[in-house]
Amino acid sequence: MSWEQLFAEILNSFFMPPGINLILILTGWILLKRYRKTAVSLFSLSLITLYIFSLPIVADSLIQRIESTSALTTQQIKQISQSDISNKAIVVLSGGRVAAAPEYDKIDIVNPATLQRIHFASWLQKRTQLPVLLSGGSSSNEATAESVLMNQLMAASFGNQPRWIESESKNTGQSAEYSANILKKNDIDEVILVTHAWHMPKASKAFESNGLKVVEAPTAFLSGQILSDNWRDYFPSADALAQSNKAFFEMFVSLWLELRY
Repeated sequence: MSWEQLFAEILNSFFMPPGINLILILTGWILLKRYRKTAVSLFSLSLITLYIFSLPIVADSLIQRIESTSALTTQQIKQISQSDISNKAIVVLSGGRVAAAPEYDKIDIVNPATLQRIHFASWLQKRTQLPVLLSGGSSSNEATAESVLMNQLMAASFGNQPRWIESESKNTGQSAEYSANILKKNDIDEVILVTHAWHMPKASKAFESNGLKVVEAPTAFLSGQILSDNWRDYFPSADALAQSNKAFFEMFVSLWLELRY
């Protein structure tokens, strides 16, 4: 595991909800005997914020802040297909794997997030006829890169053969860097970038920082999916808490990229 992966794990585990809430409770417990008022304040803060971040209506509002890119319209896709496509390519970022899936005789397969991206990219490729680059390595040094798993699925199940495979990257920054190297050697300077809507701000910034023009093609939007406009919106749920966690993490990373670049 690289230091960047370790940092991301620590950040997500201890400084985002619910990890930060547990830290507040632990700190309050340590201070309870000597600083009772401070401890009670930390307990209260932890419980109140945990409740708030677990509300579907709050989680949806947070995720909307990072899903800032609209889906491609039919007109935009038509314009891409009718333009000069010699310098363009679709880039699909991996989203993880299922290791040793028992129903597939214990081989690694793509996870649901990666499948969603492949599905949309295949749909998009058939309408634009653009070449496809798949990007994703082995984040934990697995034997098979995620882009190789993506290639197998895309060819076998969607009848689409990618042009290039980037199999060395371990994170979004590396995906952008290594993919840009491949594409520039093939005179590609504009990419239609496919990833989850919540992941797009970070991914788009990384690719632009590597000298590529980016047309954002987000998929699998989360905002608006868990709201039902009734009393359940104000009752905490594990799904809403997970969504709040994702939103805060992506906000932090996007801010870090803004400062870095």
